[in-house]
Amino acid sequence: MPGSNPASTATYKVVGESRDLTAASGDVSYTGYGFKPKLLILFAAGVNSDYGCWGMADETLVEEVVFTSSLAGFSYQNSKIILFQTGAGADQSAILKSMDSDGFTLTWTKNGYPSGTAYIKVTAIS
Repeated sequence: MPGSNPASTATYKVVGESRDLTAASGDVSYTGYGFKPKLLILFAAGVNSDYGCWGMADETLVEEVVFTSSLAGFSYQNSKIILFQTGAGADQSAILKSMDSDGFTLTWTKNGYPSGTAYIKVTAIS
């Protein structure tokens, strides 16, 4: 018996965000998505830098990031959605705190004295 495949009800939005890497640790809400995401996919890098990352998380707050820098090469962590390593002992990382009705909230942690601005392309999917 053939199965049914009802029309997809998924909604998605791609938005550019940024993070000043000198900013203090704390929660940041990202809004304007128009729905509560179930999945986030992030691609991020600094301009004229050697760091970048690719992260994803789902609505159960399971998250993973692959990142690269001149210090670490390519590496992986399953406890963060974003990690920017700008120097020895200098980084900014984020975990997904919540999926919200109009976007999401990240909890950022600053270690040492990172510098620069990270540009983040977010694909949010409901």
